[in-house]
Amino acid sequence: MLWTQASNILRYLCDALDTENLGIQVGDELAVIRGTEAPAVLVELAFITNSDDREKLMSSKYRQKAAQAIADGIIKTIK
Repeated sequence: MLWTQASNILRYLCDALDTENLGIQVGDELAVIRGTEAPAVLVELAFITNSDDREKLMSSKYRQKAAQAIADGIIKTIK
């Protein structure tokens, strides 16, 4: 289910934000999700080191679209 959830979130994010799909990475070694027993997905919305991405992240409209896309991907998974 976790792979499906990540795929759904990625699909909705790419569509909502009109961004490139950089794929899914298995995060078993990432400290932020390694210890959890619950399903977990780490989402990277943009790269703060990229000035265009940083500008997007400063926009509340962009952040709201991203949040809605993540929610939509989760809802799609549990339906």
